[in-house]
Amino acid sequence: MNEREIIQAMEACRAEANDWEALEEVEGMRLVAEEPAWRERSERVQAWDRTLSQALHAVPIPSGLGDRVLAVLDQEVRPASSWAGECDPRGARRPLRWSRRWVFALASLAVSTALMGVIVLRGMGARPIPEPTPEFAHEVIQWSEVVSRGDWYTDFLVDELRAYPLDDAIRAEPRRWTWFATAYHPRTVVYDVTAARGARTYVFCIPAARLSTSLPSTPPLQPFSTTGGVAIGTWQRDAQIYVLAAQGGESVYRRLLQSTIVLRSVPAPPVSSPPCPV
Repeated sequence: MNEREIIQAMEACRAEANDWEALEEVEGMRLVAEEPAWRERSERVQAWDRTLSQALHAVPIPSGLGDRVLAVLDQEVRPASSWAGECDPRGARRPLRWSRRWVFALASLAVSTALMGVIVLRGMGARPIPEPTPEFAHEVIQWSEVVSRGDWYTDFLVDELRAYPLDDAIRAEPRRWTWFATAYHPRTVVYDVTAARGARTYVFCIPAARLSTSLPSTPPLQPFSTTGGVAIGTWQRDAQIYVLAAQGGESVYRRLLQSTIVLRSVPAPPVSSPPCPV
């Protein structure tokens, strides 16, 4: 199995089922158990699967939904053969019809899809917003350690990154990218903007749960935390929340944001004219 096939197999498994036990017997999937990076990625996939499963179970099914769907089908669907294009005795071609079982299956799928949409919308509204606090700074430092040991990608033309634009205020070209799950969004994208021979620097891109928050709309020139030598700043631009984490302190942090500094010209003091001779 190649890398893409392993990722697809991991994402197809259900944490509550026995899929993972079956995959352990597949050659190539043994990398998941043997390699720390693969094992960490599989744990993130399972954690997201459990979160989604809990959200599904937490939504109550409306009382009498099944009876209402059946009642509608009884009124709208006439008994008919499920075979398409069956001919009548006169040789005329009958119109395409669906059996009651298939219509009910499609109706159930539509209801399930609608419920999933409600769950996703509720989940988006319930996600927390990053706040510039010492606790959040500690989270960011942990994120940096996790992604530094994970898998990275260098293809910046993938469709996935279209929803994660890097803020133009960042004066650096990303070298690589990856993603992982956080409490703020299940798919947080990370850009590695570390300069050549420079201190490790990451930009975390988090889709915002709300378009309006208390975060600044431009990168703050002063990091809100320098704990452990990691300068951290966060802001929100439109529907994207950015977190800049620069090891090496405030000087490295500010160097990436120099383009946002606006220097105001200071008017020169007036020059007094010499006194006229009498």
